[in-house]
Amino acid sequence: MTENFLIWLSGQHSHETVLSYGFALVRFKKWLGGADMTKLSVDDLSKYVLFLENQGLKIGTRSIYVSALKGLWHWLYRQNLVGFDSDLIPTPKRDFSTHYETLDEDEYQKILSLFDEFYPKELRNKAVIAVLYNTGVRIGELLSMNLGDIDMANNKILVKTSKRRNHKREVYFGEDAKELLRKWIDVRQKLLDTKFIRTDALWLNLSTYNFGERIRRCAIQRIFRVARTKLNLEKRITPHSCRHGFAAKGIKNNINVRYLQVMMGHAKLSTTEIYMGYKNCDVESEYRKIYACA
Repeated sequence: MTENFLIWLSGQHSHETVLSYGFALVRFKKWLGGADMTKLSVDDLSKYVLFLENQGLKIGTRSIYVSALKGLWHWLYRQNLVGFDSDLIPTPKRDFSTHYETLDEDEYQKILSLFDEFYPKELRNKAVIAVLYNTGVRIGELLSMNLGDIDMANNKILVKTSKRRNHKREVYFGEDAKELLRKWIDVRQKLLDTKFIRTDALWLNLSTYNFGERIRRCAIQRIFRVARTKLNLEKRITPHSCRHGFAAKGIKNNINVRYLQVMMGHAKLSTTEIYMGYKNCDVESEYRKIYACA
């Protein structure tokens, strides 16, 4: 059943989402131990959610596992294969008092300085980081970019919003990112020409094996792991940290939160507001400026 669900899912969601859900459902099937999933009760599925919590998994990981289960269960329910819908499966509640690490401007510049544009792979990596930080896109949205999505004349990219079906949005970039993109697109084409390869993918795998294929998520994540090590950063900077840095920069400069919502591709304003977590030192500073008269 899970195999058929994943085939159906592939027509609705990105390849990365299908892989993530597939991995999550493997864990669910192991937990089942051969039992017939269509015979499970709400209590049984609640026990599975509790089992995930007792494994010490991070809330984000548990949320993915439960989202995969709920997606599968809703699919089964619509086919009358189970007796209750997925809304009865408990969802782990996120603790919004903690957030992903945020990449600030100084750290961003330090990471960029690690790469020598003379080498194609390092130029690609530098351009990837610049686009992530300038646009605030999700990693899945970055991976799906094609050459034709780039409007160099107007400094913008048309991206598929990875978490909203059949939805695209414009994102924008500055002159520094534009220059890196221009250089990468030129080098990209020269590399493809030497191998007589034709592909629409903007970001390419440059390894000996799978050369010219669309770059994978793990390769992007590796760029940040290596950068953290080289800079001896204690913060766990990831590709998603660029998205948080993008949001934090906008909020710090008093951006209209509705505009930020559109830029980040959020369906709900409440999701955007999660990024508006304030540090105590910032709150105190504002208080001193506005309320403290002495």
